[in-house]
Amino acid sequence: MTRQTVDRFVSIHAMNDDAVVETIRSHELDIMVELGGYTGGGNRLRVLSRRVAPIQVSFLGYPNSTALPTIDYHFTDRFADPPGMTQSLYGEQLVWLDHAQLAWRPYDEVKNVSVESRGGPLLGVFNNVAKISPSALRAYAEIMRRVPEARMILKYG
Repeated sequence: MTRQTVDRFVSIHAMNDDAVVETIRSHELDIMVELGGYTGGGNRLRVLSRRVAPIQVSFLGYPNSTALPTIDYHFTDRFADPPGMTQSLYGEQLVWLDHAQLAWRPYDEVKNVSVESRGGPLLGVFNNVAKISPSALRAYAEIMRRVPEARMILKYG
């Protein structure tokens, strides 16, 4: 999306939370959809905690509950949240999308990996490297030590 494709574009990056709340409320939004959740370190969930729109929705950037009583809905899919299994884990009401919310294509390195060909468990860590602590690395090493036939894929970026 570019600025040319929307009716109005307001950059809030340099604003403090009070200014963001005032700006959003001045536009009288009907629905606010937040896309970051607790990710990235610069999230604006504090803004949404102040109810800037009558309906507030969490989607895409964070796959779990925000646990904010001011977020009304969380868009998800049947893969991330199988109906009947995870509703109790959310403060928001779940809304299931017809299609998967996340699409992906395997990396070339893993395209030919199958249950038959891998010989042991294939473990994956798909996280921001900044979130992988020394204690997490020790835990990964211990798992690999205890299960010598295992292989691990670390993915980032």
